[in-house]
Amino acid sequence: MYSPKIKEELVRELYLLKIKSKTPMTKIVNEAVTEYLRRKSNERKRHLGYHT
Repeated sequence: MYSPKIKEELVRELYLLKIKSKTPMTKIVNEAVTEYLRRKSNERKRHLGYHT
């Protein structure tokens, strides 16, 4: 499976967020990537003339 290298400063920020929110880092990252992909999909649809 593909495992991209995450910048150390981002890992540090994720760790601090994990401690503060008491949420696993994997859950935080999955939520962030899901939201990013949703926004990109909506941008692409708007660009192509679809309504969201």
